[in-house]
Amino acid sequence: MGLYDKIEEIRSKPEHIRIRYVWFMVFVSTIGIIFLWWFSFKSRQIESNSALDNLKNSEIIPQINEQKDSLKTTVNQAKTVLDTQMQNQKTDSAQ
Repeated sequence: MGLYDKIEEIRSKPEHIRIRYVWFMVFVSTIGIIFLWWFSFKSRQIESNSALDNLKNSEIIPQINEQKDSLKTTVNQAKTVLDTQMQNQKTDSAQ
């Protein structure tokens, strides 16, 4: 018996029997979707944990700290240059 024959058999049954088939298929489909969602969620969780471990073990943290120190140095140099320019403007305007 093929799929087409089974569909024709179901079509020939009374409506309340066809409704049972519909609800059974809805239930089976919902369980399948939940099953797929659950395993995709688990695999993403495992991937994110391994990515976090790789991040901890990599050299990214020291690089970020170096960049932070470099940024602090640049900001301090910019403050010094601006302070010098402000003082020069004050002395020029006072003359």
